[in-house]
Amino acid sequence: MELFREIRRIREMLPHITTPCRCFQSREDEMVSLKSAELLKNLKTAQVWVLEKSSHFYYEESDFCFVLEQFSQWLTREI
Repeated sequence: MELFREIRRIREMLPHITTPCRCFQSREDEMVSLKSAELLKNLKTAQVWVLEKSSHFYYEESDFCFVLEQFSQWLTREI
């Protein structure tokens, strides 16, 4: 029950996020619903990608490379 309360609390906070962020959701995630990515897509500050061939505990090589590339771009972006 505590986990569900925390999920509800976080969902209420989402519209107030002003920091740019990049979000990655695995299509075959066994733990996190793909609906979570849909919630994040509504944020103006979020870029959301669905990793087509990965799961919660496993990143397929091309998905993993994509995440690393995006992270590297994020670190080197101009402020």
